[in-house]
Amino acid sequence: MSTHTTEPPDSPTGVDSRELPLAALLALATAVFITSLTETLPAGVLPAMSAGLGSF
Repeated sequence: MSTHTTEPPDSPTGVDSRELPLAALLALATAVFITSLTETLPAGVLPAMSAGLGSF
């Protein structure tokens, strides 16, 4: 009985496929943060805006 261990083939780009794609994750996290900020910030400042207009 022979035991063989097969190693995964080398990636053509030379990057280990098990590494986290940090640049892509950072870009995604930034996009999610900015999107959620621009969607929720106006709702949070509406009372202050209406008070400044004298209608609250």
